[in-house]
Amino acid sequence: MAGLGILSRVLSELNGGAKSAAQVIESNTEAGEEVVCRLIGTGPLVVEHDDEATHGSTESEAFVAVTDRRLVMAVETDGETECVDFQFTAIRRVELSGRVVRPKLELRLWDGTTYRLPVKRTQGLGAELSYLEAAIECWQRVGSMFTNAEQAIDELERAIVDGNLKDAFDSREKSRQKLAQAADVLAETEVETAPLERRIEALEAARHRSEIRARTSLATRLVTEGDQQTRDGEYERAYRSYWRARDQLENAAAIARENELSEPATIREEIDRIEHHLEHLSVRPLGLAKQAHERARLTGHAEEAVENWEAAHEHYRDALEVGWGADLGFRGETEAIRDVLVRVVRNRMWAYTWYVSELETEGDRLRENDEYPQAKRAYEEALARCGEAFEFAREYDLDARATIPETRHRINAKYESVRWELA
Repeated sequence: MAGLGILSRVLSELNGGAKSAAQVIESNTEAGEEVVCRLIGTGPLVVEHDDEATHGSTESEAFVAVTDRRLVMAVETDGETECVDFQFTAIRRVELSGRVVRPKLELRLWDGTTYRLPVKRTQGLGAELSYLEAAIECWQRVGSMFTNAEQAIDELERAIVDGNLKDAFDSREKSRQKLAQAADVLAETEVETAPLERRIEALEAARHRSEIRARTSLATRLVTEGDQQTRDGEYERAYRSYWRARDQLENAAAIARENELSEPATIREEIDRIEHHLEHLSVRPLGLAKQAHERARLTGHAEEAVENWEAAHEHYRDALEVGWGADLGFRGETEAIRDVLVRVVRNRMWAYTWYVSELETEGDRLRENDEYPQAKRAYEEALARCGEAFEFAREYDLDARATIPETRHRINAKYESVRWELA
């Protein structure tokens, strides 16, 4: 296994329990893990926690290996070997007492547990302890920066999904800054840094993937909003929603390309779908206007005529006006639409007149038959439509504006007579 040269050399020098313990560590070393230095135990391991101490057998033998990512301790007692490992970030302090006569390694963990193990005095013992102290300090400093970078990455994703692009920018810069600081620490230390360098690369990739995921999610929401706005006839808002969604997806694809990450297959599909939405949006207002115009032209009922000519009028107005001041590219000849719109306005006014006349006639028939409640409702509807027609005629400066008050006055007189009959 790579990185076990030190153990291989030491195993040839050991015997008994210490050798068994070293062999256990060798078998538990991870792929790519480098053993940097080692200590040989010479007495029982003592573990203290919550003011209670557990003493190992005086017959036990131990072996301690310091790798490029952790400290591993194996203790052999009566043919049984127990192996325990400590991440550098879990060690609060390391000390070596009695260096000259009976050196003893002492590990204090952040959870309050203390491990004490007598170790063999060797020429390099001081250097090995110094390496362990430097590794603990380096991992803890960099670990704090990694934690802050991870938090910033989470904040980045949330900010993008919520559409808070300023907060997203700040979080992205914060994560970059923390990882850059970690890289600076690694450049200055003398301990093995390969695992930490890989961690920096992993966090940078995680930030990119997080941003890709967030931008894709935001794009999905914007497309949903654009679909609803299209159905509601809010074409300019729909265009902006689709455009922003496409922008988010194109940025996500660019992040993937620039950082040599696999681009989600759905991104290209979604961009094509948005292009289809924009193409559809460019013809929708005029298409709806023509459909409504045809329905209005073929209707044979006054009430339906009012509704259909109103719909045709609104759609043609949308086709003419939507997109002014924005590069929406809606299709249709402006002058041709204006000409049609003039005719539609006249026909809408005619439909109002037709419907009011029908309602008045129906009210008269019901009144003559002494069906006063039904007559009252017919006259009420006629008066309401007179009000709509007058406002419409005033908005477009139509000649009917002059005749509608007379019609309304006549129908109102009939309405009052029916009310008197019902009193």
